Amino acid sequence: MRFVAAGFAVTLLGLFAPSDLAGQMRSTRLSEPGVPGNDVAAGAALSPDGKWVVYRQDPVVPGALELFSVARSGGEPVRLSFALPAGVSVVFFRITPDSERVVYLAAQETAGVVEIWSVPIAGPAAAAVKLNPTSIASGDVVDFAISPDSTSVVFRGDLLTDGTFELWSAPILGPAALATHLHPAPVAGGHITLYRIAPDSSRVVFTGDLLFDERFEIFSVPIAGPFTSVVVLNPLPVASGDVEDHDIFIDSGSARVLFIGDLETDGVSELWSAAIAGPGRAAIRLNPLATAGGDVPPSPFQSVAISPDGQFAVFYGDLSTDDVFELWSVPIAGPASQAVKLNPPPVSGGDVETFNLNPPFRITSDSARVLFFGDLLTDSISEVWSVPISGPAADAIALSLPAAVPSGVSTQPWSLSSDGARVLFSGVFSGGNRKIWTARTDGPARSAVNVCGNTSFNQHLEAYEFAADASRIFFRANLDRASQDWLYTTPADGFGGRVALTADFDAVRGSNVSQYAASPDGSVVVYRADRDAEDTFELFEVSTAGGPASRISPALPAGRDVLALESVFTTMGSGALLFEANVTSLDSAELWIADSRILLAGFETGDAAEWSVSVP
Repeated sequence: MRFVAAGFAVTLLGLFAPSDLAGQMRSTRLSEPGVPGNDVAAGAALSPDGKWVVYRQDPVVPGALELFSVARSGGEPVRLSFALPAGVSVVFFRITPDSERVVYLAAQETAGVVEIWSVPIAGPAAAAVKLNPTSIASGDVVDFAISPDSTSVVFRGDLLTDGTFELWSAPILGPAALATHLHPAPVAGGHITLYRIAPDSSRVVFTGDLLFDERFEIFSVPIAGPFTSVVVLNPLPVASGDVEDHDIFIDSGSARVLFIGDLETDGVSELWSAAIAGPGRAAIRLNPLATAGGDVPPSPFQSVAISPDGQFAVFYGDLSTDDVFELWSVPIAGPASQAVKLNPPPVSGGDVETFNLNPPFRITSDSARVLFFGDLLTDSISEVWSVPISGPAADAIALSLPAAVPSGVSTQPWSLSSDGARVLFSGVFSGGNRKIWTARTDGPARSAVNVCGNTSFNQHLEAYEFAADASRIFFRANLDRASQDWLYTTPADGFGGRVALTADFDAVRGSNVSQYAASPDGSVVVYRADRDAEDTFELFEVSTAGGPASRISPALPAGRDVLALESVFTTMGSGALLFEANVTSLDSAELWIADSRILLAGFETGDAAEWSVSVP
């Protein structure tokens, strides 16, 4: 009977798509009741399997943020870290991809020494194991990464020499005695600056000045070591040349690594490709030779990307004319002679937009096309362009409508739909006001569609995005009432007109939607707004098919609020959304979950008390 009931529960859960869940979400407090001065910290996380929530809170000692986990359906939270004294907190944590464990940083054993720990997600804290070897008195672990296969943790810290950051690897189950130093001892002043784990969890790629102080190079090593297996991935640089440490790019197949460095000519940064296991002498320059003053710039904004299929590298640089940035594509293994310029020739003063864009270009999920901005036809008027990833530039098309000076496309924010079929952006055309536009990424040219309808000078458009399944578009704006930010939706193709999801706002009050999250299929939206009492923010759920909104946050005493939606909107994929609210105490943020699960923990055991109230 138990087996049959469990199977029935799985089957029934599978029958309910997000569209079946409108009006069925309920709110449950996950953290301990708040007391004045104690808060849940930002950054709570739902485990990938959707069963657990992990968060930091200081329920015992004010300011001492301890680590807790709790079942998604609620219950007694379990402390995962040690009890912490005043002035000590869990610094950072991550849940493993397999949802089995939590890795965190805390100075919980030795005062002032931050170390790395691994603990089962269900606890208890006594089961936590330290992963780093004993450090010097002033040494700390400063950051870490978990391997995609959840078996290893790579971390960085000055464990041997104060101020010299080394790279280590350890099994996620510990013990610390199995931690492995991943590189030889650096020269005096040398340290590790950046590292990435390969998608297949086999190797670690990192940059550092290990061989010569202030000459940075890129290295690769098996994730379990030993350090004697380290290989250099870059060719021998010219005098004063080295590898830039802004980022490391590894293809999805874990075969090749891309990096930028002035290895051939000092001061001229270029794009290089190397096999992930080396050797460095076989690394290939991917870009054509640059004109005087030109290069592939290392940038805090993404200047390089690898296509999802791992076949192409896309990058920008002022290779043909100094300070005129253009976009290029090349097979990931080269050679540079196969690099293709993707943009049409720009007018005088024009180029591909690169700065203040993050990222400045995007590759569609099917690796077929590249989307970018550029004032290629008229100086200072930026447009949205689309081009096949392998070129040629003659096949690039402008998707946005022709614009009149000084109008054009606003370069932030912008996004691609998950299927890569559509792009979403804002802009001003033909002397009008700013609007939101969508277009198919494959054209035809000048086919962008207005999503939001007519706008006036004093209206603003914010937070526009696609639903996860690319079916709809959502955005916030003050289109219907100048003093109120409403939530709107429209089909992803822009046709059918905008629908106001918050038209029930009282016209007398200055109510506003401040945040929202949509289910993956775009059928249900949860939003934070002061709908019923000005400046008292609550959570509401509404179907995009129409109908009234339902309040899903708990009843709030006077002066209380839903403080914020956590940045875990993707959990709507499993019908849940985390939020903070000061329900119990005015001065305490508690963690809550708005959950649309039909059946909760314990159903398969026959415990009817564990059934959701939404089940008849």
